[in-house]
Amino acid sequence: MPFKSKPIRLYPEAHCPYSRGTRQTLRSAPLSQRGFTLTELTVVIILLALLALAVASRLIAISDDTHQAQARGLFGAFSSAVGQFHGLCMARGGDIQGQGDLGVGGGLDFPDLGLRSSTLGSCYPEAGLGDGRISDFDDCLQTLEGLLSPLPEHNTSAVNHSDADYQAASDAMTLVIHYADVHRCELYYVASGQGVASPRLSYNGLTGDVTTRF
Repeated sequence: MPFKSKPIRLYPEAHCPYSRGTRQTLRSAPLSQRGFTLTELTVVIILLALLALAVASRLIAISDDTHQAQARGLFGAFSSAVGQFHGLCMARGGDIQGQGDLGVGGGLDFPDLGLRSSTLGSCYPEAGLGDGRISDFDDCLQTLEGLLSPLPEHNTSAVNHSDADYQAASDAMTLVIHYADVHRCELYYVASGQGVASPRLSYNGLTGDVTTRF
């Protein structure tokens, strides 16, 4: 019986399921049609987190610099006001007997400021109404408000001298006034959010010394 060969069926390359072009398409799709691998997504997330951290750190540094500059400006203004008061006191003849609404005792009255000079002859401002010297919170409040007007948001009653209380005060005010000792008041720039470690001004009403810490 004679051998009969089967006819061979030929496909055009474009329609053949096993053509070279089709095999290449299956092996390598265009990059634009591929998704990200888990490794690539992880790397992207890490890079974005590092970028956000760097931006946040920079913003915090800028905020700190702003608070430092504002505290320095305010403390500098206070120091200048003390110097001006002292010069005016000396120009009026130095310390004299206090009179009028500010009570009796030594010191020169400055009714326009609600202040008078130290009772001990230094000619520096101390708003002590009773004994003529800074001796409690109210004396500190009157001294600071008299020298710096208007004074940024501040306490009008004593605040407990603790980190937690100063941190809480920073939500509502810029400054905390603190009576430290006889003749001595402190002013804390609590808006910096550093509690008792905030920029601080210390004033001695007897000697006129103004010291700062930033």
